[in-house]
Amino acid sequence: MSMFRILGADYSDRHGVLMEDFTFKVNLVAVVRVRAGDESVARKIVPTVLGAPGIAEIRLANENNAATGSHATVTDVDFSIGSVKPLKAGSR
Repeated sequence: MSMFRILGADYSDRHGVLMEDFTFKVNLVAVVRVRAGDESVARKIVPTVLGAPGIAEIRLANENNAATGSHATVTDVDFSIGSVKPLKAGSR
């Protein structure tokens, strides 16, 4: 059972650990390898694999974190996909 504090900013988990909500903006670089007939087709499908995790993935991450003793819970993840650029040959 969670305890709600006056302004809704602080909570305690079932172990009585005081928790607050934090939001982070993370710069993320992804390299997506696609096999296709041409680059334009490959470029169009890249965003389909870069979506935010769903409820099941977030729940699994939270279960793994709890199993390692981390008293933190991911509540939501949003992604914004910028431009899709080809990687130069030989780069990783």
